[in-house]
Amino acid sequence: MFINSTDKREMKYFIRKEEADAKFEWTKEKVQKFRELNDVLTKMQSQLIEQMMHIFETFSCFEKEGLSFLHGFKITGTYAFEKEILSKYDSIEDMTAEEKEEYELWDNIGYLASKELNLWQLIFDSGAGDFLPLSKVRIMQSFDSWHFSLPSEEEDFSVCSYLYHFLKYNGTISLEDFLKCTEKDFYPYVQVTLNCPVSEFRSYPFYHLRDDMIADILEKRALTINAFDWSQENIQKIMDVNSWVWKKTDELKSYLAFLSKALQKAARTDPFFENWDIDGHIEYQGSGATDIASFEMQRLMSERADFNHYTLRCSSDRPEIDDSMHDSEENLNWNFEVYKEHFTEEQQKVLFHYFMHVVFIDDWMYSLNDVIRMREEDFKVCLSIDF
Repeated sequence: MFINSTDKREMKYFIRKEEADAKFEWTKEKVQKFRELNDVLTKMQSQLIEQMMHIFETFSCFEKEGLSFLHGFKITGTYAFEKEILSKYDSIEDMTAEEKEEYELWDNIGYLASKELNLWQLIFDSGAGDFLPLSKVRIMQSFDSWHFSLPSEEEDFSVCSYLYHFLKYNGTISLEDFLKCTEKDFYPYVQVTLNCPVSEFRSYPFYHLRDDMIADILEKRALTINAFDWSQENIQKIMDVNSWVWKKTDELKSYLAFLSKALQKAARTDPFFENWDIDGHIEYQGSGATDIASFEMQRLMSERADFNHYTLRCSSDRPEIDDSMHDSEENLNWNFEVYKEHFTEEQQKVLFHYFMHVVFIDDWMYSLNDVIRMREEDFKVCLSIDF
């Protein structure tokens, strides 16, 4: 079996954790440190819920005050992990060999564990006005400390849901590593999303998985069926899709502008909203089967397509919206490479959106035969607001 460099690195730290956990022995000092970290994370877990509810109340007010496009937004909350010492080392130009070794250790095990750790998340659905079922379970969950093989006389307290997940499901951070952590190594990550796929079993930052077997199968499918009939009827359908994408872009820009204004206003009276980032993009979320793609296949293609290659952003630092792919001095028409050679002289004058190029030409998830079967109502504006 071929093992790439990432696999080798992960295996190295996976073995390191196994060996460290096998040798680990509890002492009174370690038990006390474990208790303290559990208390800290239990408190932080409660604070995360409070932050999410605060955001829900604020965005509900935005919706009532006219931002009706926010209807159905979801809030995802989790805790990210990064050793504070990494930021300190980043400012050191000439690290010692020992410092480099420590930096490399925490940088690697933190990165490799992030996908597993981010699976612990709470999701609040504004449409239902409540947390999703698994999130409710996590809020209520606590685990007996005997799960971690503490001395019997120390098994008199409960471990919070996040800590249990942290130690049980990551593959690279040992118990000894954990006991070297402090409160400053954990920080909240809260995100508001609209029309973005949100799963209770997958964390949003890792939802778009490109390096798996399903993605490979779908890419091979698209290449196989991409023999395209450039009839005028099909060209017109491509033109229609292009016009729909432009229409959604105008919608996206208006949403970003409205939200930017609302958050700037909220920040004047509420410090929580002083720092924010908004990302917006367009997705195609096929709502029904076609003659060449089942509904299940449509869903899988949508999950794995590189829609975020065309993303518009604004933030508390830069509240203006920059559409560099279309607002540049070159005024580039993105119909080159494939489309243009099949168009009439008049059709070549139609300004093609970057999305039409990067998603349907550069990416291999959708064939052109899929494109001409698309429906306008299945194009969605997706937003994520980070705090």
